[in-house]
Amino acid sequence: MKKLTIAEMRKKELARFSEVYSIDLADAKKLVNSFYRFCWLESNLFYLENNESTANSAYVKDLQKKEENWTERLQKNLAAHGLVMVWFGYLPTICESGTTKTALERYFYE
Repeated sequence: MKKLTIAEMRKKELARFSEVYSIDLADAKKLVNSFYRFCWLESNLFYLENNESTANSAYVKDLQKKEENWTERLQKNLAAHGLVMVWFGYLPTICESGTTKTALERYFYE
């Protein structure tokens, strides 16, 4: 059996996510796309904040503000579907509200 690519796994998971949580596919795609872009920002900030030459730079402070605003917006959009972002490490996971049950499996490029 052919091994699925990251893009194929994401597409398959998006369809499952949309169906299980009764979210219109176009809306689910926007949510998931925003989530993956947010994860990229979180990952970037992790490295920038832990580098002595960039830690307190104006660029990093701007990114931190962007992260705060994005977190609020994404949490609000997820809450409309009974979901929430939970951090078990430095990257968030989308879970059902009030639980630690993963609602969306994450697939990242290396």
